[in-house]
Amino acid sequence: RSASTEVPGESPYRSPPTSPLRANPPPSPTPAPSTSLATRGASVGVVAAGAAVAAPAASVTEPLTSVLTASDRQFYRLAELVVSVARAPPARVDPVLDRRLEPATTLEEVATAAVAPRRLPVAESEEMTSLRQEVDRLQALAKDTEDKLHVEMDLRVKSDVFCVQTSTELHQA
Repeated sequence: RSASTEVPGESPYRSPPTSPLRANPPPSPTPAPSTSLATRGASVGVVAAGAAVAAPAASVTEPLTSVLTASDRQFYRLAELVVSVARAPPARVDPVLDRRLEPATTLEEVATAAVAPRRLPVAESEEMTSLRQEVDRLQALAKDTEDKLHVEMDLRVKSDVFCVQTSTELHQA
């Protein structure tokens, strides 16, 4: 058997390890500074792994635009654009779609969430039907309670009239 140069435990047939981005969510974007790379002051803050480290401006290697070719300048401008978008992502256009896509982890879930759900007409939805039934039940209960209150008020008025009549007859006798 020939000796292979493979690392033990690593096989080309194994699934790749979980991406570190999945294990640890990315930090929130940092707002872009108001100055450009060309107009920075005497010291520049270099951010590495979340910690700010001061570096003198002399050690900052900014590209000299006279040395760059046209394609290099275009790539440099593209890189600046990508960095600015990463620092300040654009506003969301469809927050409802974002909410549907948030829990999606597989391709099937993403595809399902991306397609807007079929909406039933309001009159046909189960929730609307159950709410209508609940309203009907509560209206019937309110009508029944009103009828009972009217009967009770009539009995109270009759009992008051009876008490007054009885009291009047007692005082006259």
